[in-house]
Amino acid sequence: MQIIYAAPFVLLSMIAFGVFLVVPRLRRHSISALVAPVAFGFCALAGYISWVLICGFVLKIALRPVEGVHGFFEVLFFFLLPGFAGAWLAVWLSETALRKWGDKSVWKR
Repeated sequence: MQIIYAAPFVLLSMIAFGVFLVVPRLRRHSISALVAPVAFGFCALAGYISWVLICGFVLKIALRPVEGVHGFFEVLFFFLLPGFAGAWLAVWLSETALRKWGDKSVWKR
């Protein structure tokens, strides 16, 4: 199950990394392109699982099926929002680390 969920994100990150590495103007963003899709997938899943566990064990709320307006907002706030926040944080951390410790001549070519 986890492999089926993670495979598209890993494939997308590898394709984006390759494209960004080939295009000279985008080369400096290639590490971010490698990190962002995988971080989005992990953080989105972690956010939704956290929501389900909080509803079940803390709030004692029975979750309804994800459909209609309720499902739209549930997916928006508890899947997409943590995913985008996690991807943004991972890109920021990778750019900061690359700026601090990376060899700048490799990524400027």
